Amino acid sequence: MDKDKREYFVYVRGKTVLVSEEIHQNYLKRKTSGKQKEYEERYKTRREWKKQEKLKVLKSTGIPVCEMQSLLTE
Repeated sequence: MDKDKREYFVYVRGKTVLVSEEIHQNYLKRKTSGKQKEYEERYKTRREWKKQEKLKVLKSTGIPVCEMQSLLTE
């Protein structure tokens, strides 16, 4: 691979997806302007709620929580 050509990946539903240079540059612009942080704060509670719902389902089905914690952190 050339040093000038880099590949950028994002995580979508637990899978890595290759993104273009333009999309990555837009992300960096949002990050520096603070808009990305605003977005993350706005959706933090919703993500936490979804995470807790998944944990409840897994606990009721019998999957060990320690395995789920490792899956969530990956």
